[in-house]
Amino acid sequence: MLRLGFLVSVVPLVLAGGVAPSWLSSTSQPCILNGHATVQMARFPWQGDVHVAFTGDPDAASVRVQIVDGPELADFVVTDDVATDEESSCATTATAHLVSIVARAEPGEPTVYLSNDANADYRIFVQSGTFTPHRAAALIVGAHQGRTHVATAR
Repeated sequence: MLRLGFLVSVVPLVLAGGVAPSWLSSTSQPCILNGHATVQMARFPWQGDVHVAFTGDPDAASVRVQIVDGPELADFVVTDDVATDEESSCATTATAHLVSIVARAEPGEPTVYLSNDANADYRIFVQSGTFTPHRAAALIVGAHQGRTHVATAR
């Protein structure tokens, strides 16, 4: 009976130990090269160097991001169907900056209004099964440290 109790208590720990590394390991995620640093999405909100919040109220936003219909119109493009030979082009380095999406921005942190409206600071195109427009918007805004720039007409 003692052996059965030992197995019942140890087996879940062994299974968790086998699965946990996949939770903690880095997976391929879109990133932005910003000078010599990379900017990537943080896995957890508390890990972010830059925190980005979203709002449905355009007047409450500090940055506006437009979702566009084609990659040629975008400042930042995320697609799943492009093969690349540069697997390490955005490898995490000592100068990597992480961006987190938070529920509410603290003073000085960017708040993004994401829409199809043309009046935007940045434009994104996302065609991905794993990366959402919200994450793409957070990444482009985080790469610019929440600063706005007016997207040029194309």
